[in-house]
Amino acid sequence: MTTIFKIRADWQTAESKVLLALNQVGFQAFKSFDLKLSETEQGRQCPYHLSNGCDCEIIVVLLSCAQFSATAIIGYCRDGVVEFSLIECPNLREISEKIAHAFLSANRLLETEKSHS
Repeated sequence: MTTIFKIRADWQTAESKVLLALNQVGFQAFKSFDLKLSETEQGRQCPYHLSNGCDCEIIVVLLSCAQFSATAIIGYCRDGVVEFSLIECPNLREISEKIAHAFLSANRLLETEKSHS
């Protein structure tokens, strides 16, 4: 996996802005796994903090686009830092560039939101 984006933000804000930005640059982005939902349903605790009250989160987002083969990104959040990694795929360089463009847009949205707070 290749880390493609890292930001200090709360999970919910980062997730919504990134999904929006990915869709705006032409991807169809679908959240296919959410650790928090899995933990809640099965009563599991966070492996880092040994509790359910932390901000740790893992999601898998499936990406589809007419120009590239389908791929996925994995989002990790721990202690207020959100990091997205791209799963190895064909056309890695080209798809990384398109995803990077989306993440720059998401970062601008996050920074604008912070400055208005």
